[in-house]
Amino acid sequence: MRNIFLTFALMCLTAPVLAGPFREVGRDGRYVEYQGELTVSGRFERLQDSITLDWRGDRVCFFPDATGLKQLPRAFATNKPAMFCFANTRSSITALGLPPQPPAGACGMTGTATVSISRYVVESGMGETYDLATLVKAENVSPLTPVACP
Repeated sequence: MRNIFLTFALMCLTAPVLAGPFREVGRDGRYVEYQGELTVSGRFERLQDSITLDWRGDRVCFFPDATGLKQLPRAFATNKPAMFCFANTRSSITALGLPPQPPAGACGMTGTATVSISRYVVESGMGETYDLATLVKAENVSPLTPVACP
């Protein structure tokens, strides 16, 4: 009986962790990497004001709707919003039809879309962190709306 318990415990400790359609493939300190593919709908934004650029750089970020939120991996207890930025920034700018710069008087652009993502990386730690995902494709992209400067 003891051998069965030990075998079961060892299997549980070495089995990949599943998070929705994603499977955990690695941990490195404050990062947990997942592989898989997920399609979610929601709002995207690319903010180019100095505060945002200083914090997360020139990234396109995505805020999934309530259904998509439940499917994202959450490796650590956190109060940060369930959102992610695309790791492949140039591809996401092209796929979502974002201009190189926002129109005069605006600091960014926003819209809605349905996106398929893969390779999801959860970041934990102190301060303002954000998760990363690789954009596979974008569909049902809405017309863009300028975002006012803070």
